[in-house]
Amino acid sequence: KAKKFLKKIDIVIHAAGGGLGLKKSLIDNGDLNTIFQANLGAAAEINKCLIKLKKNKDTLHLVHVGSIASTEAVGSVGYNVVKSALSAYVKSIGRELYKNNIIASGILPGGFIAKGNAMERLKSKNLKDYNKFIKTRLPRKKMGSVNEILPMLLFLCSKHSSMMGGCLVPIDAGEGKAYQT
Repeated sequence: KAKKFLKKIDIVIHAAGGGLGLKKSLIDNGDLNTIFQANLGAAAEINKCLIKLKKNKDTLHLVHVGSIASTEAVGSVGYNVVKSALSAYVKSIGRELYKNNIIASGILPGGFIAKGNAMERLKSKNLKDYNKFIKTRLPRKKMGSVNEILPMLLFLCSKHSSMMGGCLVPIDAGEGKAYQT
């Protein structure tokens, strides 16, 4: 339906996901699968469909929103696991699809506020924990804004991102503590 309506699809930003409130340390297979489908499964299916429709000469940008939880255990077990899987997927598919003029990349944000996201919900439901997060996790002592993340997403969707296939860009204002290789 999107292809028919839009005529041509050359950029997709996969931003669906989250922990979905499934926070058990000993997460069961059903809940893990639910989180997996929301964070990676749906994106993989959409990518597969779009790649089949792509014309050879056209460039296709597949941009995925991950998390710093892909490199360090900062979220729930299920969330950390699926965000790690998403990073592995982007790295792998980015290498595989380059030859087809497809640039798969992503960002690894830390905490930020956007309409309806986890940090906005935390702020409205538990201001004390929200402020504690800022005080203990964020070096600049200020929550990020989606407006600070959008320029990187725009770059990854542009013709200037030709060397970004398989790359995941941390954008966390120093929140993340993992060294990346």
